[in-house]
Amino acid sequence: MLPYERIMSRNNDRIKRLVKLGDKKTRDAEGLFLIEGFKLAKEYLAKVGPPEEVYVREDAVEEFSSLISSFPSFDKKITCVSTEVYDKISDEKSPQGLLFVCRFLENIHQYNPSDVSGGIMLESVRDAGNLGTIIRSAASLGVEKIFLSADCADIYNRKTLRAAMGAVFGADIIICKTLAETALDIKSSGGRVFAAMPRGDALVLGEFSFAHNDCVVIGNEGEGISESLASVCDALTIPMAKGAESLNAAAAAAIIIWEMRKL
Repeated sequence: MLPYERIMSRNNDRIKRLVKLGDKKTRDAEGLFLIEGFKLAKEYLAKVGPPEEVYVREDAVEEFSSLISSFPSFDKKITCVSTEVYDKISDEKSPQGLLFVCRFLENIHQYNPSDVSGGIMLESVRDAGNLGTIIRSAASLGVEKIFLSADCADIYNRKTLRAAMGAVFGADIIICKTLAETALDIKSSGGRVFAAMPRGDALVLGEFSFAHNDCVVIGNEGEGISESLASVCDALTIPMAKGAESLNAAAAAAIIIWEMRKL
């Protein structure tokens, strides 16, 4: 049997702290975030290492014992909680009973000019599920860098993390204050920056070739790409059936990323 502390009260101060980590402001202040479930936990351990804390529902201790005992340093970090307590800290519909408290990731960082490279750029993608799905597609298909505007959905939102399926633990994710300036830096280094948008002069995806240092912008789900960013980009459009209006942001990104990998 693994050594662990036990918390049976929903009013415990540590449990209240975990609940507060569901709020972005608290996450940013503490530099901590939460992940749930066996798959994400396994990915985190493989790509990052041991978390700060581990919480296991009392009826799931044996199920996860081999995973959480694989790191000796876990001994002092494991806490067993009652079903009622776990339900308070979980946001899953059918929770597996395993939750990690993790330190903010080093591979997610602020932009600096040395980051200039090809990749994908996301402007004001507000839906956490879309953001996570795009990151997963980009990482899976070998996109070198993922640039995000500061007003994208929170990368540490649990919905984002679930949709990304562990991709955020290894991808090079760069937060930019002004994407237009980042785009100009990429162009100055010899790359091209394409904005996925139906402009009259737009190039048609599949009718030209990408270079390794090119970057493509995916915009906000409802409003598209801002004028300031679009003005410094070449337009790019995805050929669609007559009468079709648009694609979901995550679907459009996946199609474009697939073409980008054909170097």
